[in-house]
Amino acid sequence: PGPRRGADSSGRRAGWNVGRRRREGRTGAAPERRRLGRGSRRRTPRERGGHHRRPGRHGRAVSRAHRAKVLITLERAVGALDGVSPVAPLKGALLELTCDPGRAARVADVDLLVPEGHFDAAERALVGRGFTRVARDRDDRARTFGGHLVAVDLHRRLFKWGLFRMSTAEVFARSRVDRELLGVPVHLLDPYDVATHAIGHAAGGPLDARRRERLRSDLAALGSTGTLDPGHLAGLLQARGMGRAARYALDASREFDARVLAALG
Repeated sequence: PGPRRGADSSGRRAGWNVGRRRREGRTGAAPERRRLGRGSRRRTPRERGGHHRRPGRHGRAVSRAHRAKVLITLERAVGALDGVSPVAPLKGALLELTCDPGRAARVADVDLLVPEGHFDAAERALVGRGFTRVARDRDDRARTFGGHLVAVDLHRRLFKWGLFRMSTAEVFARSRVDRELLGVPVHLLDPYDVATHAIGHAAGGPLDARRRERLRSDLAALGSTGTLDPGHLAGLLQARGMGRAARYALDASREFDARVLAALG
């Protein structure tokens, strides 16, 4: 049989001695780098498409496995805070529990909100259950914990201090307590608070295609429950100082967004 595919006449794969030749000063960039061009780089897994975008049976199996990891971490984190602090899931974890089963397969971490006065106790409780501190926000709004299947972001506020008129205490006052979903008491936020948080979060950074798609998906999941009225949502956005953010983040080409923008005036 002839040489292996991609091999030279000696049977060795092309590029097998690139490192040696580079150390001896007999070559420049590696062949692959040369093909890509100077200053180029390989695409990251996120740029190539995450695990949930892989087609076929393997991709579905990986998505189910990731969803299981998210749910297990959510249960452990909420269980660690039981009796220590009220806790409310945010973002993808909340939508998974309430209106969008399967959303957990597409989230990178678990976001939890606790009252500001319980934040330090909640942090100690998580550390006591094996979670490890990894990072914190510059404005000390949240902590990131590792040590389990996926990361956990523990928040004391939904937004940066003074950005919008939406305090944590008011958010918890409007929430309802559920004891069935996770086996321990957990606060489920009011759908209008979830929607305003999603809009404010999208407007808080560069509004690229990924952020727009996430906001569209969040609002579509909330709208599927039939609990959101565009006029009422617009009034809440104005009252919370989020009118400008909504005009920036919402997409007028989508029916629900257009009705909210029309109500905003």
